[in-house]
Amino acid sequence: MTEYHILNGDVLLAQFPASIQGEKIVARECLVDGAVSGESLDRFWKTRAEFMTSHYGVSATEYQEKTIPEFEKIMHIPKGSRVYLWFEYDLFCQVNCWFSLSLLPGGVSTFFVFPGHNDWRGFGIMDNQALQAAYTNKQPLQEGDKSLFIELWKYYQQDEFSALTRTADLLAGRFPKLKDTVQAHIDRFPMGKGKSRPERLLAGLMHDHGKANFGPIFKKFSEEAGVYGFGDLQVKRLLDSIPGSLPNG
Repeated sequence: MTEYHILNGDVLLAQFPASIQGEKIVARECLVDGAVSGESLDRFWKTRAEFMTSHYGVSATEYQEKTIPEFEKIMHIPKGSRVYLWFEYDLFCQVNCWFSLSLLPGGVSTFFVFPGHNDWRGFGIMDNQALQAAYTNKQPLQEGDKSLFIELWKYYQQDEFSALTRTADLLAGRFPKLKDTVQAHIDRFPMGKGKSRPERLLAGLMHDHGKANFGPIFKKFSEEAGVYGFGDLQVKRLLDSIPGSLPNG
């Protein structure tokens, strides 16, 4: 039986235990940021390539050669295979996970591999032995739950916040951190004219540290809002979107 490991990013690929056998597929995306629309998969790739070029400096050629082929590998996993999803609990990882599941064909056995701790930093703080233990404690994904995770992707694409919440509620008993993750996403879109949860946090950190002092701001944001899983590029984009510059605290 062929085994496949879908990994969220190259960092996990670099630290992946050599003792774990199987083909590795890397999800090189940040679907938590930018437009995710597209009536067809081809249109979706075009939308994402344009966004990654405009905001992350990833050329269209690089996206076509390094990102799309990895996701296409997911679509061509043969029936009867075992698939292991190495995605953390945070929003960044989960959105990539939901999309990956939407591409996965039927007739495969699917397992989640979660970090063996409750830290939002996920796999990044784990050594080889801890990663091996996480794999040993993999969690089977039932077909009904798989369908619900795919629905999460659809509702995420469509900004259907109520449907996202209802679906997360259905999964909460087996995936208890999921409700917090979905709520964190919804909190990025406040009702009325108020700031989003990340913007409110960053505004306070700007006041404390000064907008130019990105290092301390990023560190504190990651500590207080680890549920988002944002890297420095996402936090910098958010910070730059906040107008003006606040004085040091």
